[in-house]
Amino acid sequence: MMKRCNAVQYIFFIACIFAQLAYASDASDITWMLGAEKFSFVKKETVTQSDDAVASSLPRIILEQLAENLEHVPTAQENLDRATYDLQRERINIFLQLSKEVQMRDALVLGNYSQKQLASKLREADKKIDALKIKIDESLAKETEEKEKAAPAIALEDERKQNIEQGLVVDDEQLHEEKSDAEKFRNLFRNPNANMPASKRVRLYKDDFSALYVSNALDVQHDSRAFENDVVAAGIDALVTGKLTVYGEYVSATVSLIAYPGARTIGTVTDVGSLSDIRMLGMRLARQLTPAIANSMPIELFFDVQPFEATQNITLAVDDIVYREVPERLVVQAGVHSILFSAPGFKQAGTTYGFRGRRSFKIAAALVKENPSTLMLNLKKPFISTVYANGEEAGKIDEENVPVKLTINDEPVLGQFITEDGSVAPFYIAYKLLESEASLVVNAQPFDRSAYIDKRRKMMYTSYSVLITSLLGTFFTYGTFHSQNIAAANGYVRVDSVYGWQIAAWACTGVSIGCGAWFIYELVRYFVAADKVLPARARPAKAAKKLQ
Repeated sequence: MMKRCNAVQYIFFIACIFAQLAYASDASDITWMLGAEKFSFVKKETVTQSDDAVASSLPRIILEQLAENLEHVPTAQENLDRATYDLQRERINIFLQLSKEVQMRDALVLGNYSQKQLASKLREADKKIDALKIKIDESLAKETEEKEKAAPAIALEDERKQNIEQGLVVDDEQLHEEKSDAEKFRNLFRNPNANMPASKRVRLYKDDFSALYVSNALDVQHDSRAFENDVVAAGIDALVTGKLTVYGEYVSATVSLIAYPGARTIGTVTDVGSLSDIRMLGMRLARQLTPAIANSMPIELFFDVQPFEATQNITLAVDDIVYREVPERLVVQAGVHSILFSAPGFKQAGTTYGFRGRRSFKIAAALVKENPSTLMLNLKKPFISTVYANGEEAGKIDEENVPVKLTINDEPVLGQFITEDGSVAPFYIAYKLLESEASLVVNAQPFDRSAYIDKRRKMMYTSYSVLITSLLGTFFTYGTFHSQNIAAANGYVRVDSVYGWQIAAWACTGVSIGCGAWFIYELVRYFVAADKVLPARARPAKAAKKLQ
């Protein structure tokens, strides 16, 4: 029975390894590269230096805004375009091989072969040609099969787009939550990739928002085959292009997002801005392009804010959009969103979360009333410094300003003292010490913690190296003493030589014990130094005096 269990565990372990290897083999296909090219002008014969700067900086600003926390969900049409593109490239390569084989077969009749040899070589050439023709037919059949397979999903995506335009929220897996756990477990083994995320992380061309794509193709039309091949060869999955129209101090920008392969425009936005504030125009264009890039389904957000008095004059901020009152239902694109609640007399509450995997989310927020009060904080060993508490400057400590007054609001304080030379001494005030007009003292010490920890680490490694080196002599002398002692017992060596090795072994052992004690001492000092990165905890002033 035990052997059977061990065999099952072994097989399961091997299966897990192969699953990990299979997943790792697809790890290179988890990103979606986004690039941008320099924008062009519409009906503008003379392009000034400032206009050229706008055409280059605007796409860079757009890419900069799209650089983080963005994922792309490939569509069925996008996957079909990539599959058909690969099949077309495959057929072109096969056709070139077919052309070569036909030419080589035709050249056989000009060779110096006998009739029997010629017939044999022609048969071999015909076999190669027939095999290449079969590959072309199989590729054409596979493309037809791919199109038929993708047709239902493409039709569903078209219906989904219509629903989105009408403001509806559609869940493709409405029955998913009704399945039992047993059924979900069975489906997982039937289709292991069913629950794997289909989204891809958006990655910028050359991993640099300032790097614009420049095509090497002779035909720079975005839908030309040469341009498409050049974009695909660069690894770009979607290209941001733009047309600019300038009138006086204002510019109109029409920006399109073209997916490759397929050269299919998946999003177009237009906006107008001032030439003196191009960055703001780029930020607006990037915000409008985000749904097309993410290609994510809209989701519903439902809010539950407590207490009731906080809802009377509350402000809700979702990303960069501010609502003067909390809506009952808010439709946004799936993805990462920042949510912040603000109400007079209450502390702000918010979070940043990746909303995906479900059709709707309920966000409950319990706002806490503000309770501002003050406490006095002093240093056990005063030094001139500036005090920061929870990211805000709280005052200065010197000969005339001791102690410093901190404003608290019923929340723990994490702060630091910063000296004139830039040394930092962090401190922490626990929640239980937050009493109005309390007097606290903290033993904060400003010094370079990284240099101190590095020094202690080097000393610990040095002591360890000395310990290991000393053990070589100890093992050698003790081993020799042991062998000499056995030899003396059998009358092979004199007893005097045994005593010499015994004394040497004792001496080396004593040195090793001393080195071991030194190593333990330095190890403890290293651990103590590592704890120095933790902020010093504040204590009540009376308790601190008692400890003294």
